[in-house]
This record gives sequence, structure tokens and C-alpha cells, in this order.
Amino acid sequence: MEQTAPRVLLTGVSSGCGKTTVACAVLQALVDRGLRVGAFKCGPDYIDPMFHSRIIGAKSGNLDLFFFRENTLRYLLARNSRDRDVSVIEGVMGYYDGAGLASTLASSWETARAAEAPAVLVVPAKGAALSILAVIQGFLDFQPDSRIRGVILNRCTAMTCQGLAEAIRERFGGRVKPLGFLPELPECALESRHLGLVTAAEVADLKEKLAALARQAEETVDLDGLLELAGTAPPLEYEPIALPRYGEAVRIAVARDKAFCFYYEDSLEALKDMGAELVPFSPLEDPALPEDIHGVYLGGGYPELYGERLAANEAMRASVRAALERGVPWRFERSCLRTA
Repeated sequence: MEQTAPRVLLTGVSSGCGKTTVACAVLQALVDRGLRVGAFKCGPDYIDPMFHSRIIGAKSGNLDLFFFRENTLRYLLARNSRDRDVSVIEGVMGYYDGAGLASTLASSWETARAAEAPAVLVVPAKGAALSILAVIQGFLDFQPDSRIRGVILNRCTAMTCQGLAEAIRERFGGRVKPLGFLPELPECALESRHLGLVTAAEVADLKEKLAALARQAEETVDLDGLLELAGTAPPLEYEPIALPRYGEAVRIAVARDKAFCFYYEDSLEALKDMGAELVPFSPLEDPALPEDIHGVYLGGGYPELYGERLAANEAMRASVRAALERGVPWRFERSCLRTA
């Protein structure tokens, strides 16, 4: 099958370069323009999609070439972009960083190739000048087809961006296009912890921060150029994936709260497609598991941060113990993320 899906991949030179901030700024600015926007994250990351979802008001998908075949990636990208005007894919780590120190396996670059998406490189500009062009050239030339078509400078001033944009055009011609900048915005900083950013639910004044980022992006990022670049992506070609559907109704209790919140949304959708009814519950707040369940799914998250509250919910603990004694099947996942 073939489907038109304007799309662009925002990537970075490394973790910590600001690509999530840039991605959130761009997503919110596009939503504020009234566009229907899709959002995706490369690889095993559950936190950034929470930020995406808060912005676009719909689920954000993961595109993971460690777990997915290329056709599965294209199918999920097409499925979740079907009613979108444009889709923004956020990379993971540095553009070429994959599952190993010397491998591009499951990297953002391989995702861009599989998705046939033009890539925009986020380059931190604070404390540098002409050396930034050396960084850009290195990323352009590291692989024969880098797919990098644009550059956004992060933590940059207007004056520096103006000079560097001219230098980028002069040195690289039409090979890569400068698409503006974001200045340093300490009031919009998103805090981190050991598995990446803190979750969206934990960020104080998140709406205000996103609104400020969007206003800044509208002023200093070439959003029209970004949309034009997304429109150059060719139609997505994929083979549809049909999952088996079981006739007997199955109710699965899915833990969803601040302690348990790391899920691949498409995995949950796959369970629904196969006929399961997913019943959310909170191990933190609820007194018991949902009634008449045939299984329990505890996703990853930060249960260690809520250990006292989980232990204090004695009613839930008793309900869990009773379900185990009845032989109710369980699945518990402990997430292991690469740094976003």
C-alpha cells in the first residue's frame, strides 16, 4: 500500500543537545497554527512521548528498529499519520548512535532511512562559532546518505544565527538549509533524572513552558521551511499487518499512574486489535484491582519513587495477593532506557 504522509525527523548531535526542547517547541507551534500534528519518538523512550501527547492531544508513537522490522515501522508510521497534516519524529541520543558503541543499529539515522524522512539536525551553538560548520559537515559526510536536509541551532543568539546561517549557505549550498534557532531559555528548561527527563505529569507549569517555547519557535524557527521540507518526503510504502483476533473476551488490568507509566502505546493498541479489553487502574490510588480480570499488566516507570505510597496502600496489596493466589497471569516490565 501507499500513503501520503508529510514528515520530518528532528535529530541531534548527542544527548543533551536540546532536541526534545526543540521538538516540543515545534510541535506546540504547529498545533497553535491549527495543524493536525502527529508525533513519534525513535527507540525505547517512554517519557518524551508523554510530552508529545500533552501537546498534540493524542498518543505519540514509538518507532523502534530494534523491535520492529522496517515494514512494521512504516506501517505504524502510516497508521498513526493517517489523519495528520504533518508528523514530527524525534530522534534519540546522537543521530548515528545505535545499539552499541560502534553500531548504527536502531539509530535515528536508520529510522530516517526506513521512514524515508528528511532529517533536521539540532546543533548546540553556545560557546562556538565556525566550529559548528565542522560539526555539520561531519554529520553530513559520515554516511553516504545522511538524509540531513536542515539545521536548527539551539542555545543560540539572533546575531550568531544570522552569521552562521550565511556561512552554512555559502559552504553547503542547497545541500542543507539553516532553519533558524532557539535561544537559551532557562525558564523553559525540562528537568532530567537517571532515565532521561522527568515525566510530563511532574513538570510544574508545563502548559506555560510549552506556550513560551511555541511563541519563541514562531519567531525564530523557520516553521514554513520545516513544513516545506516535510512535504518532500515520498509516499510511505508498506504492507498492512493483520493481527489474529480472538473471539473470547479478555479483560486485562493495565497499571497507569505516576508510578507505572512506561508503555509502547502501539503495543496496547495491538492487544485491543486482538480483542482484549484494557481496564486502567492505579496501584497508587485505587483500593483494588478491577473486577473480572483475566490478566494484569504492570508497565515500567518509577515505582521506586513511590515505594512508601505503594506499600501504604494495603487494600491494593491484598487485592494483588488474592489475584496471584487465584492464578491470574501477570506481566511486569522494568524499563531500561537509553538516555534521550
